[in-house]
Amino acid sequence: MTRAATKSLTIVSLLLALLLAGCGGGGELSQAEFKKKGNAACQKFLDASRKIKEPQAIGDIPDYAEQAKPHFDTLIEDLNELEPPKKFEADYKKLVDSAETARDRLSDVQKAAKAKDEPRLQELATEAGKADKASDELAGKVGLTACAQ
Repeated sequence: MTRAATKSLTIVSLLLALLLAGCGGGGELSQAEFKKKGNAACQKFLDASRKIKEPQAIGDIPDYAEQAKPHFDTLIEDLNELEPPKKFEADYKKLVDSAETARDRLSDVQKAAKAKDEPRLQELATEAGKADKASDELAGKVGLTACAQ
């Protein structure tokens, strides 16, 4: 094999290794390991979120939402790295989807707060409350009690 061919093969091998490492490829977790890792991810999110100063006025909401986004991103990334036991797959996917929806809703909250659109903020709060209740139920179904707080 020529030196150039060997170098190309090495580069391709490294790229494949990196791609596989990024695919979560650890396989299905046991129920206990899934709960342990999932609850740890949710607890990390809760701890980080609680450090953000709660808005005291409508003008504080955009900054609050902006600070919350990276915590949602980390949570979603952490949850997407887990491969739940098969019996939890459908509900777990819905749970992760609900976290993504909550993160995406922050942009709507920011816009409404910047516009001082209190009726829209109330509407978003009502939607968020319903979504939170549903995600808490999903978290309970899959055994992620920290996600249901």
